[in-house]
Amino acid sequence: MKLVHLGLAALAAACGNFPDRPGSSFDVYVDPAFGPQLGDVVAAVDAWQSAAPGLVMRVQIAALVCDSSCTHTITIHPSTTAAIAAANHVASFDPFGSCDREWHDDHNGEREYANISVASDISPDDWHKVVLHEIGHGLALQHTGSGTVMCSPTDCGASSITPADVAQYQGLR
Repeated sequence: MKLVHLGLAALAAACGNFPDRPGSSFDVYVDPAFGPQLGDVVAAVDAWQSAAPGLVMRVQIAALVCDSSCTHTITIHPSTTAAIAAANHVASFDPFGSCDREWHDDHNGEREYANISVASDISPDDWHKVVLHEIGHGLALQHTGSGTVMCSPTDCGASSITPADVAQYQGLR
């Protein structure tokens, strides 16, 4: 019997454990419970679509929450700082938003989805940054440095999508 040494990447591929491969086309469901803030959420989705070449985001107004049956879907819902802090069991960060992003490869195709919550009880300046930031997480972006949308905490984040944010998006794809 011959033993073969597989590198970590080869072993992961052989076992079916693939790295996240984020897509570039999404159905985005914005919860109508945002009320007067609904237009601002849609504008943030449009800002990402305009900033990132090749990104397609089809917006629909509906209160959908995804599970593993969703494919290439992002949902965005209003919440409160108290509910976000409680759901994340953490009080040491800005509980202004959260993103539960999942990616699965079940050998029959990819299933990628994100459920985003944004606190509606924060200042308008912070709220705009948080919406852009959480949509970035829905697109698989990670936290970065000061002066970018993906900076965390909120006080170091940019109020509009930066070239560094777009570069991270493109680098993942």
